[in-house]
Amino acid sequence: MNKRHVQKMLTMVLTAAMICSSVPVAAETVSENETAVTVDTAAEQETAKKPEPEADQANPETNSVPNTNQGKTEDTAVENGKEGYLSYRIYQKSDETKYVEITACDSYAKGALEIPMTIKDIAITSIGGSAFSGCIGLTSIEIPSSVTSIEIEAFSSCSGLTSIEIPSSVTSIGGGVFYGCSGLTSIAIPSSVTSISESAFFGCSGLTSMEIPAGVTSIERSAFSGCSGLTSIAIPSSVTSISESAFFGCIGLTSMEIPAGVTSIERSAFSGCSGLTSIAIPSSVTSISESAFFGCIGLTSMEIPAGVTSIERSAFSGCSGLTSIAIPSSVTSISESAFFGCSGLTSIAIPSSVTSISEFAFFGCSGLTSIAIPSSATSISDYAFYGCSGLTSIAIPSSVTSISKSAFFGCSGLTSIAIPSSVTSIGDEAFENCSGLTSIAIPSSVTSIGGFAFYECSGLTSIEIPSSVTSIGDEAFGRCSGLTSIVVEAGNTVYDSRDNCNAIIEKATNTLIQACNNTKIPSSVTNIRDFSGCSGLTSIEIPASVTSIGDYAFYKCSGLTSIVIPSSVTSIGKSAFRDCIGLKDVYYTGTQEQWNAINFGNGGDASDVFVVYDEDLDENIPISFTLHCNYSRPESSQQPSEKPSAAPSAAPSPAPSAVPSKTPEADVPASGTTLKEKTGREFKVTESDGSESKPSVTLTKLSAKEKKAKKVTIPKTVTINNVKYRVTGIAAKAFKNSKNLQTVVIPDTVTEIGTGSFEGCKNLKSVTIGKNVTSIGKNAFKNCKNLKKITVKSTKLKKVGKGALTGINRKCVIKVPKKQLKSYKSLFKGKGQKKSVKIKK
Repeated sequence: MNKRHVQKMLTMVLTAAMICSSVPVAAETVSENETAVTVDTAAEQETAKKPEPEADQANPETNSVPNTNQGKTEDTAVENGKEGYLSYRIYQKSDETKYVEITACDSYAKGALEIPMTIKDIAITSIGGSAFSGCIGLTSIEIPSSVTSIEIEAFSSCSGLTSIEIPSSVTSIGGGVFYGCSGLTSIAIPSSVTSISESAFFGCSGLTSMEIPAGVTSIERSAFSGCSGLTSIAIPSSVTSISESAFFGCIGLTSMEIPAGVTSIERSAFSGCSGLTSIAIPSSVTSISESAFFGCIGLTSMEIPAGVTSIERSAFSGCSGLTSIAIPSSVTSISESAFFGCSGLTSIAIPSSVTSISEFAFFGCSGLTSIAIPSSATSISDYAFYGCSGLTSIAIPSSVTSISKSAFFGCSGLTSIAIPSSVTSIGDEAFENCSGLTSIAIPSSVTSIGGFAFYECSGLTSIEIPSSVTSIGDEAFGRCSGLTSIVVEAGNTVYDSRDNCNAIIEKATNTLIQACNNTKIPSSVTNIRDFSGCSGLTSIEIPASVTSIGDYAFYKCSGLTSIVIPSSVTSIGKSAFRDCIGLKDVYYTGTQEQWNAINFGNGGDASDVFVVYDEDLDENIPISFTLHCNYSRPESSQQPSEKPSAAPSAAPSPAPSAVPSKTPEADVPASGTTLKEKTGREFKVTESDGSESKPSVTLTKLSAKEKKAKKVTIPKTVTINNVKYRVTGIAAKAFKNSKNLQTVVIPDTVTEIGTGSFEGCKNLKSVTIGKNVTSIGKNAFKNCKNLKKITVKSTKLKKVGKGALTGINRKCVIKVPKKQLKSYKSLFKGKGQKKSVKIKK
């Protein structure tokens, strides 16, 4: 998968990943803009004070519990008092009768508590809002038969409470009344209660079973949300609605029978019930709301009743165990993410009543092998079948007029697809990464092909662009590594394939926007945009008309061994030749000075565009190639001459570089001679006999540009005054106190790292030491306080000087070759590093 999609995939797939494991719950958060729902284990209250429930635990969405204070606005509070642990308030009604409400309980109350029937001979009829909230020491409470109402959050967060009996006199239970009572194992609800209020048993994870009395008509929002221990619950036939998040996260439930009177299953009603293996939806239900069965990974089959007209957003999202589902003909729309991540589905019949398949509808349904889109459907929305890698065929009906963004992204099992003549546009990334696709016919009705529409369709061998197409997005056919033929139909007003070039040329700008393995660049082309992924391309000659080579133009042309670049080229874009791992020779028709004047990447040099990505370092490493300047083109040839006019090496040198090879006539200065490049970088000759074929130098001084750089890759070779030198050493203090330096790559040609060479490089984080280093000098990395990674590739290291690692980061990891692990642990021992520094293979 291309890096361009990593963030997108993380965002989209994280949801499915989250719900594929069991969901321990006691608190939930539901965001208006998210299909994902996060649930957490409720923590027991450890404080002796009465805690206020956290905002995100009180109630999904609104973060509040409804105020059910029972009509006291007309009653007068005449006295406040305290008896034992209990605080109370006496109210007087308009008829002068009085009653008592329990308003609070001391937080240090412990054990069993009996609430009296009267205080001052006045009946206790109400348990007030939050009266016992947070009394974690109480294990049981006895409520007298005089009580008729228990108000909002009356016993919330009483985590030590194991039993409580609600008398039959109680007619109403307020919202969140037992919220977070995780120790409660059983409770009997009297038949006098007609509704289970919002969040009433939210987070009662200790409850294993519950009998809802026959008089109850509604189960309110989040009523049993987070009751993870609940294994069975009987819903009486009197219930007509199951509200939002009613059983959210009840992971212990294995089966559920919804009574015939229920007409709607609200949002997230059974979301996260991962243990649910079967559920019967009655014919009275007309809608399955958003996220209703989100993450019910245990469900294997589902029959949606005939009365249902819509399957709402994320209704079955993440039901990865679902292997079959019957959608009735009453359904007219399949909403966004309806079956997102249902990887177990192998086939699904979409009824002819459906007119739209929304975004992400079947995203990640990797088990789907076939699907028939009905002729009633007029649109296939963004990401509708994204990642359905098992799909081998799909018929798009003539009613569809557009194929939207990423509609079939990653459907790698598709080998062919017929796009109907009704389609006028193919969206961005529509068929990206459909690697199994071997052929595709684009109808003459299509006017636009989006960016990356067929990107990485590696199985495609040929493509014909009809004359109707007037817009082709960036890299529409990028990295289609199997393409050998590209033809633009005659009569196209915007594009052509002039001179049978096997490419798409934009007429107005003479830009080659798409090439293939058999492309020959016409002499009229001025800009090159995309050869990316043409792995079958071995050599190419760029004509003298070309002035610019775009970003990533030859990206991953892994078979490319040589290329001719004319002196007319003034700019070569970022990573233009990235991962061209086979590239050995670049033949340039201009001089060295002209080459140096080219605008490479973001204003750097050739090492910014001729690179290979190193996964271990997570960075680009320059490609070693031989540059042949003053190259003269052979007549009537697409192949580079074997003998360039400037007398370059007859064959690539053992350590080629992006500079010309030395000429035989050049004189090699004596050992000890200081050499200076035009950039200001300096070297000292260390090996020379005046005509040495492989003279060597030590790097002694950085250029001004390198002193400011965050990353420095030491070259394997340098050419000064037409002599090519191997860089075999880093002199003492060469990099000392380089403030900006963060990453250093030491090549395989280097054998010695000098004394104090990197001392005081306080921002240095990563060092890669090449395969032939034999010696690391005294204090080499002293006081590199941010140095956390040293990768030693050398198997020849014999000496590490005193204090070489003094002051490096205490969390530094030194990676060494497997076979040298034991000996290198001994070699690096006592070099000034903290004991926490680790040496690993």
